[in-house]
Formats: sequence, structure tokens, C-alpha cells
Amino acid sequence: MRSQSNTNEQLIDGLNQPLHRIIEQGQLKDKGKQTEESYRELLEELVEERTAKLRNANEQLQQEITERKQAEETLRKSEERYRTILEIIEEGYFEVDLVGNFTFVNDREASFLGYPKEELIGMNNRQYTDQETSKKLFQVFSKVYITGEPAKKLEMEVIKKDGTKGFIEIWVYLKKDPAGQPTGFRGIAATSLNASGRRKPFRTQRRDIERSWRTQQRLFTPLM
Repeated sequence: MRSQSNTNEQLIDGLNQPLHRIIEQGQLKDKGKQTEESYRELLEELVEERTAKLRNANEQLQQEITERKQAEETLRKSEERYRTILEIIEEGYFEVDLVGNFTFVNDREASFLGYPKEELIGMNNRQYTDQETSKKLFQVFSKVYITGEPAKKLEMEVIKKDGTKGFIEIWVYLKKDPAGQPTGFRGIAATSLNASGRRKPFRTQRRDIERSWRTQQRLFTPLM
């Protein structure tokens, strides 16, 4: 009797074991579905968050590009006006690098020196002055570089292309880049001679100096 009972229990246990495995597998499958859904939801959230960040970064970049283009256009127009002023003023205007080579001159400056503008670019001051004047210029420009203070009304003798000599007065300013580092010099030049090559009367020279000073204020005050 007991033997029959044991046999029945074993049969029941044998039938129950596959049923337990089926139930467990179903539960695991349900958990797997839940895990997959949770992962998918998390992934979607991450994608949305990343997309939003990229969208914001792109909008910010576009804004920066627009602002930069506007700034460049404003600078271009400002430079055009600046160059136009330089070509119509009665004074000479020049820019040189740190070793004294011309990087820009206006028509008036070229006429003072007796050279075409194209020939002056890259020319050093030693090529159109004598040794004494060249030494004097070196001292003056060095002082402007060290102190940052402009040199005013410096009279100098120049040797023109045809060998004749002329006298000009220059005002020299230190030129800096946006970071404040010296990159060269800029200045205004006026001649103290009249059309016949003689010295201008004192009253005329005084008037020319006052006009040159007004020109400097108009050109250089925004740059200082």
C-alpha cells in the first residue's frame, strides 16, 4: 500500500516538474519583456535628450555665425570708410612694421617721398633717409615702442626717388593687435615746404599743424 502511495507521489512530482519549469520560463519571459521595454524607453529618453542638446548647440552655433558675419560686415564697412578718409586727407598717412618697413601708405605720403605707392610697400626707412636721420628715427620709434606714447611733430629729411631732398613732419603712434601686442607703427606726415620747395611761412605751418592734429584725432582716437 505504502509502495503504491510512493509511486503515485513520484508520478505527481514527475508531472509537476515540467509544469514548474513552464511557469518559471513564462515568468522569465515576462521579465524579459519588461526589461526590453524599460531599455527601449530609456534609450528613447536618451535619444530625445541628446537630440535636444544637439538642437540647442546648433541654434547657438548659428547665432554665433550670424553675429560673427555681422561683426565682419561692420568691420569691412568701417575699414572702407577708414581707407576712404586716408585717401582724401591732405596729410600723408603711413603704417610700418616693427623694423620700419612700410606696410601701407596713402597717395599723399607717396607724393611726399617721391615714390609710387607700390614701390614703397616693403621699403625700409634707411632707403629714403641718410644715416643720421635713420638713426634719429630708430631712437624715436624705439621710445614710442617702449613707452606707448606717441611722438609728435618730428621733422625729418627724406631723399626722394629722383635724388632730391624734402622735409616732412611726422606724428608716430604705436600700432597694436586686438590682444594689445605691438605689431608696428602708424603715423601722419605733413610737409613743411611749399610747392616751390621753400619753407612755408610760420602761420601756414601752424595752420597745417592744427589741421594735422584734427586729422589725427579723427583717425586715431577710436583706435587708442
